[in-house]
Amino acid sequence: MPDPRYLPPVAAGVGLWRLVSGRIRLPGDRVGRFLTTENGEVHTVFREIRVASSRSVTTEDMTVLRVRFRFARFSHAVNRILSLLPVPAIIGMPGFRGKIWTFCRESGYSQGIYQFESLEQAEEYCQSPVMVVLEKRSVPGSMSKEIHSGTRIEDFLEERGMGVE
Repeated sequence: MPDPRYLPPVAAGVGLWRLVSGRIRLPGDRVGRFLTTENGEVHTVFREIRVASSRSVTTEDMTVLRVRFRFARFSHAVNRILSLLPVPAIIGMPGFRGKIWTFCRESGYSQGIYQFESLEQAEEYCQSPVMVVLEKRSVPGSMSKEIHSGTRIEDFLEERGMGVE
């Protein structure tokens, strides 16, 4: 039986608690800036969210998950709005620390760059109902997932020359 903490109603409840308890941060320093990927795509950062945690986690335990995909339906503007629907569940997932949302106008690809407290939590998220729905909304075969343990989002971006301009 799957871990119930990854079920959307449970995770959304935790996420809403994190919101009302003041642990959710919406930093604006990257929003509107450009992020160039390894393959030369220029993505615009359109949202970032972080969870303040009282738990201390070493960089060795931190894990970055990058999910890249093309939506099968609707414009980027509509999908940008629809991408708000799972946010309460995403921010309530075990070990979730942050996410950066990006979009490349030229290729039509979107990507999410997530920060989790551990490799196991990132792997569990990849199997969660939230990710299943995202895969169903994507063009078949367009989704790719990369998991990088022992790193933070900032280091992940810098090491790959994906600095935000």
